[in-house]
Amino acid sequence: MASARAWLKAVARGEVRPSLGSLTAYVWGLQGTPTGELLEGMTDREARHFLHQWLEAKLANGEPR
Repeated sequence: MASARAWLKAVARGEVRPSLGSLTAYVWGLQGTPTGELLEGMTDREARHFLHQWLEAKLANGEPR
């Protein structure tokens, strides 16, 4: 939860957009990485699609829920 709090503080300071992509980048610890920058630039719809595809791939590989 510390990463979610850090994201909220960054949003309040105007450092990141309040979006699903930027939240995901913070929670996964991807700020400043190419993947994090990609996520931060996504619309909420694009980020939802990305996360849905990622979860489907994880479940298809038999990883626990």
